[in-house]
Amino acid sequence: MAKRLTMKKIREILRQKWVLGSSHRDEARSLGVSVGAVSSAVARATHAGLTWSDVEALGEVELEHRLFGARSSPARRVRCRISSTCTRNVASPV
Repeated sequence: MAKRLTMKKIREILRQKWVLGSSHRDEARSLGVSVGAVSSAVARATHAGLTWSDVEALGEVELEHRLFGARSSPARRVRCRISSTCTRNVASPV
């Protein structure tokens, strides 16, 4: 599985796109990432309704949450109330 870009790198992608008006190819070359990574970062930010002002104001954790959603809690096994032998996966309470 590919490793996710850092929020610092995503922030720089968005700055180059929205402030400088750089092309995906130029951004990818300057940051050492693929054109697909640039495209994906811009698409996520656009889908999240973010502007450059929003990105500047958000901290790394908040930006990650807006772009990728909350991290899911690991599933835990619990016993079904119907049968003592029945188990199922449920998300851990937050």
